[in-house]
This record gives sequence, structure tokens and C-alpha cells, in this order.
Amino acid sequence: MTDAERQTAIETAVMNANIVPAQLEAKARKEEIRARLDESASKHKRNVMQRAAKIAEEKEKLEHEKIQRIKKMTEKYAIGISGKEYPTVDLILDAASTYYRISPALIKSDRKVTALIRPRMVIYYLAAQLTISSFPFIGAKLGHRDHSTVWKGAQRIMERIKTDAKLAAEVAELTTIILTPFAERGE
Repeated sequence: MTDAERQTAIETAVMNANIVPAQLEAKARKEEIRARLDESASKHKRNVMQRAAKIAEEKEKLEHEKIQRIKKMTEKYAIGISGKEYPTVDLILDAASTYYRISPALIKSDRKVTALIRPRMVIYYLAAQLTISSFPFIGAKLGHRDHSTVWKGAQRIMERIKTDAKLAAEVAELTTIILTPFAERGE
């Protein structure tokens, strides 16, 4: 082996020796970067999960507050500005559900069965006529119905009472049942 060949072999060995540590160093950097990314991803995932739990908790709190506001509104609407008592939507719902022998839950449900539609519309009509509650409030109390649904149902009953004697008798009887406790107290 000549001196030139030796020198070339030494340079090759030095280069190979330098490449191996450089490759090992690059591999170590890649592993470190992956570890940091995994750690960052797991931190991000924990943060997202914590935020989702916090949002769900706040949503539940808002729903509870909404229910409390509706309860307060119910109490507020039971007595008018003049101090006169009026029946509440709940009282009308209970009276009508007893009269028609249908559970309040079924009346509030989304079911569109004929046996439920007429009692539901009678309740809309009575609530509109006998309470001082607004159509949106009546709708909220009766299964989160839209105010226009309540209004249209009350209008239909108002029109049908003029031509349907049986319906007129039902409404009159229910009105008497609902207002009797108030009449007995002199209100």
C-alpha cells in the first residue's frame, strides 16, 4: 500500500467516522423532536378535554339558570299587575290532562297523534284566554313549541268553537273547572 492509498484510506475512515456520529446525532435529534411533539400533542389533548368539560359544565349551568328563570316567570305570571290572580299554564295543563285523561308529558311531547292535537290546541286556547302569559311563554311551558304554533292552535279552536257545539261545551266545562277555585276565593 502506497502512501497515497494509505492517506485515502485514512481520509475515508475519518469521513466514515464523522458520518456515523453525525447520523447518530441526527437520529437523536429526531427522537427528541418526536418526544417533544408527542408531549405537546398530549398537552393539547388534555387542554381540549378540559375545555370541553368546562363548556359542558357551563352549558348545564346555563340550562339550570334558564329553568330557574322560567320558574320565576311562572310565579310572576300567576299574579297580575293589579294583584289579581290568574291561572297558570301549568294549572291549565293539569286540568286539561285530567279532563282528557292524557298525561302532561304526552301533551308536551312532539307526537302528532290526532288524540293529542285537539287537547293540545284547547290548552293553547285556554292559556291564551285565561292567563296573562305570552305566546312564547305558553309555547315554552308546553314542550318548547314556537309562539306561532301556539297562536295558530288557539286561533283554530276559536274558529271551531263557533261551529262545533261539542268542542264549545268541552272548552266551557274546562274553563269552569279551571276558574272555580278563583271564583270561590272571590277573585
